Amino acid sequence: MSKKKNITSTKLALSKENKLLREKAELIASRKMLAKPVDVSQLSSEKIEGMIHELSVFQIELEIQNENLLTAYDQLEVSRKRYIQLYNLAPVGYFSLSNNGIILEANNTGSKLLACTVAMLQQLPFTKFIAREDTDKFYIFCKEIINTMQPQVCELKINRHNNTSFWGYLVAASTVDEHGEQILFLVLNDATELHNHVDAISRLAFFDPLTGLPNRRLLLDRLNHAVISADRNGKLGAVMMLDLDNFKQLNDTRGHADGDMLLQQIAIRLQNCVRKNDSLARLGGDEFVILLEGLSENVAEAKTEAMHIANKIQHQFSLSFKLGDYTHHITASIGITIFMQDTENVDNLLKNSDAAMYQAKAAGRNKIRFFDTPMQTITEAHSQIEKDRLFAQEAKKIRAALPDSTG
Repeated sequence: MSKKKNITSTKLALSKENKLLREKAELIASRKMLAKPVDVSQLSSEKIEGMIHELSVFQIELEIQNENLLTAYDQLEVSRKRYIQLYNLAPVGYFSLSNNGIILEANNTGSKLLACTVAMLQQLPFTKFIAREDTDKFYIFCKEIINTMQPQVCELKINRHNNTSFWGYLVAASTVDEHGEQILFLVLNDATELHNHVDAISRLAFFDPLTGLPNRRLLLDRLNHAVISADRNGKLGAVMMLDLDNFKQLNDTRGHADGDMLLQQIAIRLQNCVRKNDSLARLGGDEFVILLEGLSENVAEAKTEAMHIANKIQHQFSLSFKLGDYTHHITASIGITIFMQDTENVDNLLKNSDAAMYQAKAAGRNKIRFFDTPMQTITEAHSQIEKDRLFAQEAKKIRAALPDSTG
């Protein structure tokens, strides 16, 4: 019923347009007749009949064209409504932005994503919904689109109108409208779940699941950057290796649950001992590493700064740990190596701090030791012995595999 009503109203609208068109045509024809009158009395009956026939044919042609226009209009209206339905029911948000970032159009999904009505969205800057820390990123994103005239993608944190937020995945392209103005077409999708999955995978790859501290992989990356930074600014740094004393006894007597609880509490206390620009990592087991950056350019002063932090750590270990209904006391042995510009490779820094830590244990545990030249000689000797031992084992295997030449 409503469809018939729409068609009738369409025909009425077109008939009004046709009436106005006829009136205009009659006015023009009357003016032409006045300018150049035609004496009908001098026309033959055959001529008049021919003219009437041509007018009849022309009228029928116009009626057919008018009917075709009506049909095309109806089809266009159906397509328009279908487009609006698809536009509004799309599972992603569609936005049209002016060249200065004002929202011109938005679909229903875009309205739901931003928790704001379509009417409210129009004439608002899109940057109103972008988290402050990502506004520069969005500006660079838009500039890249305009400069390259190619579609671009990016991920931004989006703030909804209701003060909640989500991670948005944006795809945008630029075009020029009928007035020559640049328009930005933007597609917005909620990528929070994907972002969280990627973040979780990243945490598994770079962080210790028990304590939440960086693991060996992330520590090595930060240590590489620290060495480069020391080489650039001339500041000294330090690697501090910390190993718990007699931790195995706790695991054996109280179980791994209490051992894990202790490691978590130690991680919190260590975080309270280091500075903002320092890095704390858990290598595994009961070993922790602290990377100190930006120490004094003077070696003696750098050692004093590192010792100050090590003393703070030992003070924290002098306090008891509460493991449920059980109170536990534990100490830690700490080895420290200072590094500077043109330092040796990262692996050696960890080996040197590890060697100093074992010297602290050998001195009776709960001690702090710095890696020095005599210790380096011992470490290199142990390293060479280990290399010789491995070489001898390989040589023995090769000889065993060779055929016996004495026979």
